[in-house]
Parts: sequence; structure tokens; C-alpha cells
Amino acid sequence: MIQCPEKLAIERNLVLDIMLETCDELLKHKGDRVQLARLAIDARGLPQGVCCVTRVIVNQRCNKAEETTDVRHDRVLLRRAARHIGYEFANQWEPYSGDKTYPVPHPKLLEDDAFENSEFDDMWMKGEYAESRWDYIVKMREWLLKEIV
Repeated sequence: MIQCPEKLAIERNLVLDIMLETCDELLKHKGDRVQLARLAIDARGLPQGVCCVTRVIVNQRCNKAEETTDVRHDRVLLRRAARHIGYEFANQWEPYSGDKTYPVPHPKLLEDDAFENSEFDDMWMKGEYAESRWDYIVKMREWLLKEIV
């Protein structure tokens, strides 16, 4: 289905806003292990990255809209758009790993190995890998603010 440019712009701005909310929520809890774990550990107990936290916030935002209004968003479309906007940002972020699935570089490991095998603290709380993730979030937030129309 082809959508009109106005609808695409509205959806893009909605997704940019959701991604900005994700960055703000994460930054609000930087250093707070309990609150970060609530956001960034999945149901299996595995640590997750920014993209997964964004997916959770997309779902929360859609649930809230459905509970309080007649608005129904296409969650899959919004998550897909968020992923592509994330790729857009990652491509211009200087430390970018070159891997769009795992954009945050690890100092010693391949990106997929680092993501799949890191503990929560290594990803979010301490060390160079965690600091790279926080830099990614801060720089993404700055970029998002410029992108929102």
C-alpha cells in the first residue's frame, strides 16, 4: 500500500518521538541498576540493547493510545520504522561498529559475540562497552531532536 507523504511524515515524527522517549527513559535511569534492569532485561532474564527497549516503549505507547483514544497504530510498522531510523542514526555515529544489528562496538569482541555473551553490567553499568552504549544513546538523542519536524 502506498501512503501519502503527509501520513509518512506524521508516522516518522511519531517514531522519532518514541525513540526520544526511549533515550530519555534510559538516561533518567543511568547508573540505577534496578530501574535499568526493568527496562533492559527481557522475560528470559537476558540483557537487551536500545532497540529492544524501544520496542517495549512502542508497545506501551500503542497500548496507552488504544486505552485512551480511538487511535490504533500499526505496531509492526512503528517498530520497523524505529529500526530504520536507528540505522539512519548509526550510519552517521562515529564509533559505529558497521553492523546495523549491533551498532555499539565492543573493545575486544565481534559485535554479535559481545551482545550475545555480555552480562547486564558489561552492557549497561561499567566498562568501555557500557560507556559506548551510553554515548550512543546521548548522541542519538541529540540527533533525534534535530530530526523532529
